[in-house]
Amino acid sequence: MINKEPFFNKEKLLHLLMMTGALAMASPQVMSQSAGFQIEEVVVTARKREESLQDTPISVAAFTASDMKTRQIDSSDQLTQITPNLSFSSQAPGGGSNASSQIFIRGIGQTEYLPTNDPAVGLYIDDVYYARSVGATLDFVDLDRIEVLRGPQGTLFGRNTIGGAINITTRRPSQEFGGSASVKVGTDSRRDAQISVDVPISDTLLTNIAMGSRKRDGYVDRVLTGEQLGDDESLGGRIAVEWSASGDIEVFWSLDYTKEAESGSPIVFNGLNTSGLFAALEIGRVCPTIDSSLSERCTSGDWSAGPYANYGTFPALSTFESVGSNVTVSWDLGAFSVKSITAFREMEWTGSRDADNTPLKILHSVNDDTQDQFSQELQFSGTAFEDQMTWLFGLYYFEETATDDYFVATAVGDFNTGGDVENDSQAVFGQITYDLTDQLSLTAGLRWTEETKAFKPLQFTISDAYLFPITADEGDGAGGYVHPFNDRVYPTLGGGGTVAIVPAGTQFYPEVWQDQTFSDTTPMLNIAYRWTPEVMTYLTFSEGFKSGGYSARVIKPGNASRPFGPEKAETIELGFKATLFDESLRLNGAFFSTDYTDLQFVIREDFAPLTFNAGEAKIEGMELEWTWVPTPEIQIVGGLGYIDAQYEQLSDDLIASGVLLDNDLPHTPKLSASLGVAYSLNLGDWGVFTPRVDWAYRDDVYFDALNSEDTAQEGYSIVNAAVIWNSPDENINVSLAISNLTDELYRVSGNSAIASASSYSESTYARGREWSLSMEYLF
Repeated sequence: MINKEPFFNKEKLLHLLMMTGALAMASPQVMSQSAGFQIEEVVVTARKREESLQDTPISVAAFTASDMKTRQIDSSDQLTQITPNLSFSSQAPGGGSNASSQIFIRGIGQTEYLPTNDPAVGLYIDDVYYARSVGATLDFVDLDRIEVLRGPQGTLFGRNTIGGAINITTRRPSQEFGGSASVKVGTDSRRDAQISVDVPISDTLLTNIAMGSRKRDGYVDRVLTGEQLGDDESLGGRIAVEWSASGDIEVFWSLDYTKEAESGSPIVFNGLNTSGLFAALEIGRVCPTIDSSLSERCTSGDWSAGPYANYGTFPALSTFESVGSNVTVSWDLGAFSVKSITAFREMEWTGSRDADNTPLKILHSVNDDTQDQFSQELQFSGTAFEDQMTWLFGLYYFEETATDDYFVATAVGDFNTGGDVENDSQAVFGQITYDLTDQLSLTAGLRWTEETKAFKPLQFTISDAYLFPITADEGDGAGGYVHPFNDRVYPTLGGGGTVAIVPAGTQFYPEVWQDQTFSDTTPMLNIAYRWTPEVMTYLTFSEGFKSGGYSARVIKPGNASRPFGPEKAETIELGFKATLFDESLRLNGAFFSTDYTDLQFVIREDFAPLTFNAGEAKIEGMELEWTWVPTPEIQIVGGLGYIDAQYEQLSDDLIASGVLLDNDLPHTPKLSASLGVAYSLNLGDWGVFTPRVDWAYRDDVYFDALNSEDTAQEGYSIVNAAVIWNSPDENINVSLAISNLTDELYRVSGNSAIASASSYSESTYARGREWSLSMEYLF
């Protein structure tokens, strides 16, 4: 059971600060070379222009591709280990997909992965917004850098984002022929390979081709079928072209493709409520005839096979295929510049899972979804008043269509739910920064957003089905049930008027389009003061907005149209950027307070997960980040995040579902911390050896608003270690690494329906200790 006593006290804080080595932490940006470590300038584009990280008055963690390689970060969900106050899981509950993500920054995020719900944290690749959380767990191929922006981001980004943004920038083609090739082998028959080649066609036409594949065996055994879950088998490629059409016009075009064909998510049994409706019905039907060797587990409901095995038998499958392209045209007109970003993306994915992880038919599900998106963004930017003012004005349009074909097989019958989705968004945004003096600058931004969400439900019974308990006034007075759509009267079981039988093919709701339109205007104000060339402080007020939508998984007559409203966040942030001790220490920090209103939370009604507007919450906390190079041979990096999140008001729906005012927000550990130490040993003609150790800590966390104890995760630490060798000419590097050195057992997601009619609970654990050996050749 998670201890809910207040974490924040002087003794514990002092202890943690001593463990991490100082009063602040920051993003690592340097790597070992022949000359050792050094603090280098980090260029970011968080404000849509290239500038130093230390000149950017917002809370942003930035990581270069080389740095993430040395820290064994090779997919986006692993950013959790090195980024304060970021929670990133690749296993959204109920999805059955290995590519379905849950991303939270400073306590704001979204657990629902269906196309009727938008993510609260925006994922951008080369300034293009990825609309769906499925597919957001990315393998890094030809990466340049990643920026994690905390807090509302709207006055500079095309698509509005309320919780923060993960901004991924890929590497541009080089002016010289060359490239890199790498391979990695390791635990569970891991076999990764990547190649990237730059091929300049002329001085003005540059190209790059990159490909990568990943294969790795699963790590959760299905005892009764002999299968393994949680394997990796992906293939991806990317073509990029950069064309200098003239001295004033540059064109960048890219095309990417990804395909994954894997077994299902590595979920395992977490619990079963044998008195729950689904479990009770299935156990009563199946237990007398089930295999005698399993009958004791059947009657007791104890189907646990440990954290890396289960007794599920329903087919488990995870497939994902995506193709996308974008064209960015930049035109320098002298007085100002114009940038056009045109992009499209198509995606298909399937996720099949045995939610109860038993041979019983308690609850199984299959998602078969498609999604297409198109976006067009125009940015106008420039300077004025002898470069004292920097400005940007933007126009944005986005549209998507999606289908959610969601099959659910349960002890009370088989259903189809989901439907068709059409969403569009348009926005006008802008931001101006004015340097009042050489030391003082003022920034103001404003955004207007209008979004329309349309949904056509496709929900019906596939088999004869038992509905859920109904009240007397829902019947016809003679023990029957009146369907609210077709007015037919269906009989009830036992004459008690408590459960109705609905024939196969019965629609829950008319197949007609419903739509809602949402609009909002959100401002941003920032004041920054540079006390010395090395130290800057800033104060920011910003608002974020996320529109509402529809709950697509409603399995009850008359309730298919379950809309929910928008949510909003107002954040005040006080931060600093400092480079100290003769540029040997980079120290950045931020303190924030967020008023979070009309939170969109997923709660079960009967057994269907629905989205409700939950009420209001206050979220306060801080991030501290550092890079310290005390000598050219030693590098110490780390991060510390603290969040104190409290509900201030709850909606009636949330109170009725069992959420309490003193509950913790889901996916919001109070403390997140990391510390990495590396030592560079230059052996001259023998090259450079760099041993390093990285430690990461995550505090207690719940995975749902109900704070279900059966799936909660207590605080845990991860230790990774590696020895890296770089050749004297730096064309070859070899890394021998161990991740999760202490073999820590911890959950990365949990899904509890123990208290509902569904009766089950499931969890996903991270892999245990792993080793890997990789080699990269630069040519």
